[in-house]
Amino acid sequence: MLTTEDGPSTGPEHLGEAPAVRPSAPVPLSRTRLIDRRSRRRDDAQVLALIRDLPGPASNRCHVFTAGLLNEAGELYREVDLHGEFAALLFTARMNANGFCRLQAGEPFFVDGYESVFAKR
Repeated sequence: MLTTEDGPSTGPEHLGEAPAVRPSAPVPLSRTRLIDRRSRRRDDAQVLALIRDLPGPASNRCHVFTAGLLNEAGELYREVDLHGEFAALLFTARMNANGFCRLQAGEPFFVDGYESVFAKR
């Protein structure tokens, strides 16, 4: 959660504790792309909210996992770049909590070339 510094501090630092670490800016949505003008999911805004809250890259050397999202017709409509294992695990957990499942290689609608493909069943 992002906060602003408009008013007086009421956090733990006014008691002599270490200040809380706050991100300097929201994580950009450049880590996600729509595919070939395919129709979006009806709950695409909810999916974007999950992506927006993911952590950014911890370093320049972290592995980028690419996940695909299927729309209601079973077409791949969105790609998501997940920077590092923590972001990939967090995204998977959040998608599962919102009713999505991760398809396995060999299952119908799985798309090769992605580490994860998510669909809502």
